This record gives sequence, C-alpha cells and structure tokens, in this order.
Amino acid sequence: MANQLKDLSLATGATVSSTGGTALTVGILNNGQNNQVILNVSSDPLKTMRRFTFSATPPKPSTTNPSGFTLARRQVYMTFPRTLASGVVVLDKAIATIEFAQDTATSDVNDMRKHIAQAMIDSDLDGFWQAGSLA
Repeated sequence: MANQLKDLSLATGATVSSTGGTALTVGILNNGQNNQVILNVSSDPLKTMRRFTFSATPPKPSTTNPSGFTLARRQVYMTFPRTLASGVVVLDKAIATIEFAQDTATSDVNDMRKHIAQAMIDSDLDGFWQAGSLA
C-alpha cells in the first residue's frame, strides 16, 4: 500500500463540488451576532440536531505581525450528535478554518479553500481521517 500522505496529489485550480445526497432544511438560530451565523438542521430531531456555525474574524492592528495586522479568519464549526448502539448520544465535531493576510488576493483564498476541500474528501485519505494513520 502506498504512503497515503506522501503520495497525496492535490490540484491547483481544481473544482470541488458536492453531488448526490439529499438537501437539508436549515433554520437560522443566531443571525450575525458576534460575527457569526448559526444554522440548525431543522428537519433533525431535537436530541440529535446538527448545527453549523459560520464565523468571520476581521484582521486587527498588530505591532508584532510584520504586516501590521493579524490574519483574517473564516471558520465553519459543525456539530453532529450521534446516538451510539449503546444509546449514548455523543457530539462529533468538524472544524474548517482558513487564515489569511488582509491583502491576500481573493483567488488565493479560493485556492486555499479548494486545497483543504480536496484533502477532506479524497478517499485516499480515509485511513488518516478514520484511523489517524500517518503512513
């Protein structure tokens, strides 16, 4: 078996899209307070309702950063409550974050998003995502 991480192939300028599946119905729980929007999957039962939190942190002046500003941050924080076979409800989480300088070109930010999306969905990395394999 090939080394999953060493042999990983990512493409610059790739297109990443979702196909198949069933559309989710979402409802806004918090709209824009504290630089974030929280969405619930309203079709889920309350006990296992999935939640998606989108947040945007603007750059701030910084005397320690060479550019004079902190990095801008965009984050999606997702919670996935699951009921295990034992009946216990656990809260699985997924977090996607990108940080970039305020003068970074939009095309470069988009390229970063596409690279991380490829790393998230590439089936060659299932061993890493499921078992933590660094081989």
